[in-house]
Amino acid sequence: MHKQRYAAVYALLLGLLAVAAWLRLRDLGADSVWYDEAASWLQSKGSLGQLIAGTARDNYPPLHNLLLYTAINIAGTDTEWVLRLPSALLGIANVIAIYWLGVLVGDRVAGVLAAAILTASSMHIYFSQEARMYSLLALAATLYAASAFHFAAAPTRSRAVLVAASGLALVYSHPFGTLNWIAITIGISINIVQTPDFPRRNLAQWIKANAVIAIGFLPWAIVLMRRIGVVAGRFWVPFPSVDYVYAQINWLCGGPLAAVVLLAAGAIALRTHTRVARVLLVWLIGPFAVALLVSLLTSTHILNGRYLIGELPALATLAALGMASLAARPQWWMKAVAATLLAVAATGNLTSVPTPRDDWRKVAGYLHTRLQGSDCVLVYPASQAKGLLYYLRRPFCSIRAPRVASLDFQGLGASRLFTVFVASTPNQDIGTLREKLKAFGREGESLTVQNLTIVEYVRQP
Repeated sequence: MHKQRYAAVYALLLGLLAVAAWLRLRDLGADSVWYDEAASWLQSKGSLGQLIAGTARDNYPPLHNLLLYTAINIAGTDTEWVLRLPSALLGIANVIAIYWLGVLVGDRVAGVLAAAILTASSMHIYFSQEARMYSLLALAATLYAASAFHFAAAPTRSRAVLVAASGLALVYSHPFGTLNWIAITIGISINIVQTPDFPRRNLAQWIKANAVIAIGFLPWAIVLMRRIGVVAGRFWVPFPSVDYVYAQINWLCGGPLAAVVLLAAGAIALRTHTRVARVLLVWLIGPFAVALLVSLLTSTHILNGRYLIGELPALATLAALGMASLAARPQWWMKAVAATLLAVAATGNLTSVPTPRDDWRKVAGYLHTRLQGSDCVLVYPASQAKGLLYYLRRPFCSIRAPRVASLDFQGLGASRLFTVFVASTPNQDIGTLREKLKAFGREGESLTVQNLTIVEYVRQP
């Protein structure tokens, strides 16, 4: 009987893996590479030394870029599909990892339910198809949490090594990886302290494993501390208004209806699996609370939905525990309620349509057919030009200026100026830039694509 039950569970898990793979691999190269992805490409396409140096000038650790560098060199090309493949594979692997976490904190049913919730997560699918580090962050957080629970259940040296390895991957994935590491470590440490018969020798192993993580991350922590001094007060994330925070929570949960279902199931888990649910709750709330406080109390706003993807496995596992506890009840209608909650959460996520990425592919195609030797291209803001560099791989006259006020067209010898306006640019800046461009020449043809508008300016005779 047990063998048949396990076979059914593994069949369900294999089915979820197939669905997860299809959702994450389909149309992987369909969207254009946008600014952030192009930044990762620029940092990863050269030598290892250039990768480390380029990443050190940015605001995150290098682990994802190292994976991207490996993918580019193995494939021998850097197409959109190749750039996004590591994220897709990490996203698929996360389904297996969260099943393991669900089994550790609950049972096999909880593991399958957690895997199902993550499989359908619109946020997880989206970032599993982006050449950035967010899929890595989610997987590393899941593995560290699972390794920590695994160690706490039966401490051994090999499990302590697994804790250290997964923890290093977590802190080297993203700056919010450190917040996730701290939150999970605090939750597990409280559990260990509350276990009266937990051996002191094993407590020392736990402390040493986390000391290895802290010491191993120290070199890059110093790099990030220097970057904080550079971006403090000037980071791009907006102030966390009530509407903004609500939108980020919806983004994490997969929409308002899914949010209600997942949070309600999580509340049930706090009653039925109080001890492990508290750890998951600390993991879920901790990084969010720190980011919110920093954003409210300082001029550097760091609360952004994509950075919260490291807490998504905590939310999925917490909700899965609540659903599993309902499914375990003898009443048939309780099982029906559990199935309904899962169906509503999955449907809400799968019908949540994210905003398409900036279409630099079409902009580059437009320029490729029109650019002549005496023409120049202006992208404003200048930092956004990375997406154009990915697609327009030919020498061209490029004008870059950090501010509209620093632009001067008096000495420009170009006969035409193609200007790309990015939709996120403040209207005041766009208005001022258009006034300056009138002094250069008259407006010609234009093209508007996703989040981008390119306008041709012809010099006045």
